[in-house]
Amino acid sequence: MNQNLIPIEKAHRDRLARLRARREEILSMPPEKALAHIVEEKHPAALVHSFPDQDFYFMVQEIGLGDAMPLMALASDRQRECLLDMEGWHRDRLHPAVMTGWLNAMLMADRDRVVTWLLTDQTELMELILFRNILVVIRDLDEDPSMFPGDFFTHDDVYYVRILD
Repeated sequence: MNQNLIPIEKAHRDRLARLRARREEILSMPPEKALAHIVEEKHPAALVHSFPDQDFYFMVQEIGLGDAMPLMALASDRQRECLLDMEGWHRDRLHPAVMTGWLNAMLMADRDRVVTWLLTDQTELMELILFRNILVVIRDLDEDPSMFPGDFFTHDDVYYVRILD
C-alpha cells in the first residue's frame, strides 16, 4: 500500500469520528438549540449530510418546517427524497397537497438545487405531480381560442394550461 495514503485515510477517519460525535451531541439538544448549533458550524453542509435520513427527517419535524428552512437548504438529495417519501405518500398513494407543500418549502429553501434535483433525479415524481395538478389542451389551428374558459392560460396560443384544484 502506498505510504502517502495512510495519513489521508487517518485524516478521513478522524473527520468522520468528529462528525459522528458532533451529530450525537446535536441530536441530544432541544430542537431550537440544535438548529442554532448546526448553522454556526464551520462546515454545516458536511454535518447535515452526515445525519442518517430518518434522523434528519425527525429533526426537521421537531424544529418545524417553517423554522427548518436553513436545514432544508443544506439537505442532501437523499435527505430531501426521504422527506418527500415520509410525508408525501401514504403507502403507494400520493398526497398531492402534502407533496406540493413540502416541495414548495424545499424550493423556498434552495430553489436552484431543488429544481436541478427535480429535473434530473425526480422526473417520474414531477410527471406524476403535474399529471395530477394540471390540464394541458392543444388548440387545433382551426379552433377559436375563445373556446377555452378563462381559467386556461397560454404563452404560445397553442398549448392551453389550467391548474386543477
